[in-house]
Amino acid sequence: MKKIVFEQEIKASAETVWNKMWDKKSYTYWTTPFCAGTYFTGEIELGGRIHFIAPSFDGMYSDVFYLIPNKLIIFKHIGNLKDLKELPLDAEAERWTGSFETYKLNEVDGITTVTAEIDCVPEYINYMNEKFPLALQELKKISE
Repeated sequence: MKKIVFEQEIKASAETVWNKMWDKKSYTYWTTPFCAGTYFTGEIELGGRIHFIAPSFDGMYSDVFYLIPNKLIIFKHIGNLKDLKELPLDAEAERWTGSFETYKLNEVDGITTVTAEIDCVPEYINYMNEKFPLALQELKKISE
């Protein structure tokens, strides 16, 4: 597992950026580069279980491990979804279960820097390096 980091400056308050990131409607827009139509269910609250879902009704489930609204959220990834149901851990999921995805927002003079840190298995590093900057550009567009 390797930690990869992405940053994006956005000319908006941290509160605005946060709301665009985790509002269920706008989440679908900024995550389009990963998979058009992706959405999530569950509540962004400490200990909350979140289902990240593709239009195929497959995806992954994670828990909100740490939360400071408008500043920091850490997701602890657990396993896969199939037909909207949590699957038991298998050998593939066990390779990344327990990994973290962190978003930090730091606002200075009306500019918010979003830092995303992702624990990534080797076969997804190129994908993330290609798609994550595009997603953060989408977040910038809808936030400014």
